[in-house]
Amino acid sequence: MNLAFDASDLMGFLLLRLALIALGVILLAAVLVVVIVMLRRRGKLDQARRYMEPMARDWAERGGPIRRGTTRSVIKYLDKEE
Repeated sequence: MNLAFDASDLMGFLLLRLALIALGVILLAAVLVVVIVMLRRRGKLDQARRYMEPMARDWAERGGPIRRGTTRSVIKYLDKEE
C-alpha cells in the first residue's frame, strides 16, 4: 500500500482545490450583487447601509492594511452612488 502522492496527483488535487475556492468566491460575489439589487429595488439600500457601516468599519480596523483599504474603497463607492 502506497500512501504517497505522485507529483501529478498532488498537482491535480491542488488545482481542484483552487478551482473550488474560486467557484466559492464567484458564487459569493453573485449572491452579494443579487442582494444589493434587491435592496435597491425595494428602496431599502440606505437603511441596510446605515445598519452595516459601523460593523464594516470595526471589521476593517481590526484587520491589516489590505482589509482597511478594501473596506474604505467599498464604503466610498457606496457613498458615491447616492
